Amino acid sequence: MAPDAAHPAKLGPPMRQLIECGKNKLDDPILMTWALSRYQHAQLRCSDLCRSMEEAWFHDLALRRWIDSSDHTLLEELFRVLPSQLFLNVGPRIVDRWTTWSGGLGAEATTVLVKCRLEEALPLLARHIEGNFLDFQKTVAVIGAIADLPPANALLLLNDVTDRVSKLQNESFIKRMLLYALLRPTVALSRGNLVKLIETCARAMRGDKAEGNRLLRAVFSALFGNCALLEKAKDLMDDRHAQPFQSLQPLFPCGTPLEECDRILGERDPWPGAKDFLNKHRAASAATEAAHSVITVMQSLDASEHRYLACFVIAAVLQAFELDGIGASGLSMDEALDVLALDLSDNRHSLQLTQRLSAFTAQDITRAVSERMPAVKDEWGGVHLVAMAGELRLVATMPILIDSLGSERGDFLCEAAQKSLVQIGEPAALALIAQWDALDSSQKIYGRGALEQIGGEPTRRFAVERFQALFRDDHEGWCALAEAVPHEEVLNLVEPEVRRKQPVIDQCFYRLCVLTGRETDNLKDIRERVTDHRQRVLERQSDFAAGNFRGPGDTIALTLKCERCGDVNRYDVKSVVTGTSKTGSPYFVRDDLRCVSCGESADFEFTAEA
Repeated sequence: MAPDAAHPAKLGPPMRQLIECGKNKLDDPILMTWALSRYQHAQLRCSDLCRSMEEAWFHDLALRRWIDSSDHTLLEELFRVLPSQLFLNVGPRIVDRWTTWSGGLGAEATTVLVKCRLEEALPLLARHIEGNFLDFQKTVAVIGAIADLPPANALLLLNDVTDRVSKLQNESFIKRMLLYALLRPTVALSRGNLVKLIETCARAMRGDKAEGNRLLRAVFSALFGNCALLEKAKDLMDDRHAQPFQSLQPLFPCGTPLEECDRILGERDPWPGAKDFLNKHRAASAATEAAHSVITVMQSLDASEHRYLACFVIAAVLQAFELDGIGASGLSMDEALDVLALDLSDNRHSLQLTQRLSAFTAQDITRAVSERMPAVKDEWGGVHLVAMAGELRLVATMPILIDSLGSERGDFLCEAAQKSLVQIGEPAALALIAQWDALDSSQKIYGRGALEQIGGEPTRRFAVERFQALFRDDHEGWCALAEAVPHEEVLNLVEPEVRRKQPVIDQCFYRLCVLTGRETDNLKDIRERVTDHRQRVLERQSDFAAGNFRGPGDTIALTLKCERCGDVNRYDVKSVVTGTSKTGSPYFVRDDLRCVSCGESADFEFTAEA
């Protein structure tokens, strides 16, 4: 690692205090949801912190309690967030209950079951396909696990599932999704059946060529593991100012027909040239031969657009040429950075290149990244460079990372820069806070998210010192900062705001009270409000998933700004009307609402979220 990189330190007092305040308090779903959120943030920061959380919060006794509970929503979240190995000692309980779990919970539990109790999982998976096949989410999870099973068991199960899906009578959305799920295990275990599966998928689409394009993308991902070259071909064909395939020469051996690919994609009708190109190179690999068979089926059924077929063909041929290794350990710093900055969404050599760059000084890497960023900030190369800065904890790159959060940057770059700032930790938090007033709106949104994930003393001080401005503009964001560092001082600030009876404020106040040990007379009532709100949200999600949409007497929760006092709150609104060009506003609240902050009848301004 570069000499002045920020090494993850042993747990300091704020992190130890965070873990202590959560101990023995997580039998409440409101608190356990908080703990899972903190754990997810810690996964970017420090393995020592994760281990400490696992020992204090997610021990065997706690996991058994939730497995035995009736709160399936929380249990599903536990299975989704926590590493499967944490459930090893409670594996027998999972085996006992797995057949009773359905939907999302059954799906998440399947991943854990296969990794923890494989021998016992095999008959359970087979019985599920036989008896509960139409439990869509769980069946998709079972299909996803097939490739990880012993080959003999895997092939039997794959054949059974494929047969059952093919026999479904109606050409429903569920059938199409199950067919898509079968692509990856079919490629891995039974490639000879791939053409038949593709034909079944294509016929189920009933001439929808846009769906045919999506099918080709799914096939490409199953054959090659990612869609980076397919995306590249599509961008070039659509003239999105992407760098040509020739710019990717370091990823391919000499003689790879990159220039020919660029020429074909630049033609008005690239399909004839692409078809000839595939015929010439179809024997380059087993996957390319399979791609040729797929294209033959799709073309015979006229199931996809010719332009997308051309992209698929070009990318499939090039995938056969791509180098498995580029000798990263022998590259100079500039050579390694040049390869890392190539305009490709998934650079398979990123890890090796980052390891190579760790041998150079942070000062030299930062200088070189600064020189490259203006040219690649709007390309995938910029994303890879800022991701590398986070992996190496390069403190000196923080100005570049903070600039990459700006409103003129793309979402992928902003998200990668935020993640890197979180990985750097406290130095990044201090840098964001020091220049907060100079940041644009996008930098503040992503910066606040970074501060929440970093936590610690700087985040607590920031939440306290900036309370008035932050809470008025975005009380949900401020509450997230407060919950990141439970403390009496932030609790005192939020307590007067509980009068608003806002779900986010209620939840924040309740969590802070329990975590800091404060007892208040109204805590029971507040918990009931939080629990009722959670139940309403879960019921609406369940209704939506079942296709039961809103009735005429129902409401929608909208975040509105009071034009009298300026506070932003969430309201259950029964009716909204659309404005006109003359009114100057696209929407108006039709209900007679009173502001929950000032208590006055007022007009309300729609926030961007609303």
